[in-house]
Amino acid sequence: MKRLTALFGSFLLLANCGQGEPPFRQIQFCLNNKADINNLKGVVQAIARSEKMEFTDRGAEAEAELESIKKDIPQTPVAHPTIVLDAHRQDGLGFGGMNLSDAPLQMALGFSKGRDEAEARQFAAKVVQTLSTKWIIHEVPQNRGAFPLKECDYVARSA
Repeated sequence: MKRLTALFGSFLLLANCGQGEPPFRQIQFCLNNKADINNLKGVVQAIARSEKMEFTDRGAEAEAELESIKKDIPQTPVAHPTIVLDAHRQDGLGFGGMNLSDAPLQMALGFSKGRDEAEARQFAAKVVQTLSTKWIIHEVPQNRGAFPLKECDYVARSA
């Protein structure tokens, strides 16, 4: 099930990265509790607003879609609540991601380049710096997708 979750999460991250390109950088982190979900949404919305990006929150729709798929494929993983956030410019620069069904308080985010790789790397560094003021950020190696972190399991049990 963990591999299925990682595969599915990686698929959604890739889908968010425009023109079918994989993310050039991926991070993951644990939210502190369910109330932190709204904090994260606010942070991503503020970043999108300041960078003149379009912000999308597809969590409710994605959860409904996954629940529908689960009727036909019972082993389909579904996080409750499902979090799917995205902030992008028209040229493709941005970031997006979701939480993991095996660890619903764990977020995985991927960054897309757009047209200017140097600008994208600066942008990603700025976003990671902003997120790191609230959460402990873990870099995801390029050769694998995000997997549940033990710290998130602890947070989920103690929340």
